Amino acid sequence: LRERGDDSWQHYLRAGRRNLEGFYLQRLWCETEQVFRDNPSQPTFVPNKSATLIEAFCLLADLRGREEYLQRYVRPTADAILAHQVRARGSVVDGAIAQNSLGRSLIEKYFPYYNARCVAGLIAASQFLGDERYVEAAAAAMRFVWRWRDSDGAFPQVVYGSGRTNRYPRWIAAVGDILRAADLLRPYGLDFPEEPTLTWLLEGQLPSGGFATAHGFAAQVSQVLPTGGREFRDWLPVCGWTDKAFRFLAGRVNEPSISEQVGTSWTLGCSFKGLRLQLTENERAISLRHPDRPLYTWIKGADWAEIDGLAVAA
Repeated sequence: LRERGDDSWQHYLRAGRRNLEGFYLQRLWCETEQVFRDNPSQPTFVPNKSATLIEAFCLLADLRGREEYLQRYVRPTADAILAHQVRARGSVVDGAIAQNSLGRSLIEKYFPYYNARCVAGLIAASQFLGDERYVEAAAAAMRFVWRWRDSDGAFPQVVYGSGRTNRYPRWIAAVGDILRAADLLRPYGLDFPEEPTLTWLLEGQLPSGGFATAHGFAAQVSQVLPTGGREFRDWLPVCGWTDKAFRFLAGRVNEPSISEQVGTSWTLGCSFKGLRLQLTENERAISLRHPDRPLYTWIKGADWAEIDGLAVAA
């Protein structure tokens, strides 16, 4: 909006600034430790969430001309992310960034998806602060991610320092963030082949435009896929995951041509706890049915869904 000369951009800037300064700086910034806490009452630090904050504060500094954001908040936050990164040549997790820390205890679990989520923030820190360490750390994190890519283009959920993995659930919509991170690193000479991951993402799109969330929610604990077909949670489209696919795909479009035809209905067979079910979406609702009765119905736009006749939070 600013580039187009539309003064309303300042309205959105004020809203974003109130969010960052009123909540993140006043409630989550720890001056003693020089990090953003994940919880105001606990000494937790989560690198991938803090990387998103880095992006936001770099943009805010650019829009407001406030260098203090960069030196006082972006630099120490980026340094804290680097302190959570494994740099051990030959290790199966070399380059990986730990999921989080609690006080001085590092939680040594390495999620490929959340490592990719650190890339954009580290690149922003490098660009705004002129420090190549951050883009080097982003590249090392993505090398870790790509080493663990499965042959079908998906990624395991968690990798441990021993090389053991928890594979399920494997994200579908969310790999848009991984592909975007790869795009951001190409100008730095790191060309990560996007296939077959791009196909994995695109084949997860549903007729209504949303994306399936994952594959293997039913195996989250056992790590063994059950018989009887995909679970309904795998297929269920979620705004907070589909937006990751949208962000990546929108970045690939030069001159969008948007069709007004939306709301195509679809029905898929699925399962839950051994039951054979049908998941349906149309313009009006999303529903899950057993042959005898509806188990879940959400009327789009409603505050509540109906589950076996009981109103519960959607």
